[in-house]
Amino acid sequence: MHTISTLEAIKDSGVKKEDVFLSTKLWASEYENENAVDDIKDNLDIFDFSFTDDEMNAIAKLDKGVRYYNRTDEQLKEFAAWQSAYER
Repeated sequence: MHTISTLEAIKDSGVKKEDVFLSTKLWASEYENENAVDDIKDNLDIFDFSFTDDEMNAIAKLDKGVRYYNRTDEQLKEFAAWQSAYER
């Protein structure tokens, strides 16, 4: 798991936690996952960071119920066949 190896690297570096800017992601395919909020909390726990309930509620309010990534089977076929100009 990348999260664990990242945590180990941060700890081994000797850098103080308050000097670390950490970014994580939630895959688009996981947006509708009922466990997404728990997955975010797990990441925070692994890295020993925490959000208050108010902060978590503010994050939850960002969910507009609209997917940012939509795909059709046709779009997947086009993507699979795509080549950059360099590859042509």
